[in-house]
Amino acid sequence: TAMNLINTVVSFVVAYAMTPVILSRLGTEDYGVWVFLGIFSITGYFSLLDFGLQGAAIKFVAEFISKKDRDNLSAVINASLFFFLLAGVLGGLALFIFNTFFFTTIFHIPADRYAVVSTLVNLLAISFLFQTPALAFSAIIEGLQRYDYLRGVTISTTLLSNLVIFLFLRQA
Repeated sequence: TAMNLINTVVSFVVAYAMTPVILSRLGTEDYGVWVFLGIFSITGYFSLLDFGLQGAAIKFVAEFISKKDRDNLSAVINASLFFFLLAGVLGGLALFIFNTFFFTTIFHIPADRYAVVSTLVNLLAISFLFQTPALAFSAIIEGLQRYDYLRGVTISTTLLSNLVIFLFLRQA
């Protein structure tokens, strides 16, 4: 319960602090693009690409832990890590390729906005590349029913990803 509360407070404080930073660095139009692209983030539509495997991993980790079946537990953990790592790499590369070759032909981005929008799509690709494999770790931790660790990972991810965004925007 304490970790859930800390997670909620950290998420609120970070969002409250980062919104004016992002707005001041990007401007209102590019901030709108940022929010639009956020719809497709890991927690958005891209989360559908796990095909229910995260839920299955949670179920089987919990089941094999309760049965003390180390062999099958190891197999589930390895398969989860492999699948989500592969999905992250393929998805991240697909977004980079889409951004490089097809983005301008599908979306009619004005030339003066293309550099910023392209950078934001690349940030989404990098996010996908790293956050998709994290889904396997979240599933394993949740299967172990260690929700305190799960919230700790969530808090760490929130702080780290926003730090990277902050540093990136400072350099831009």
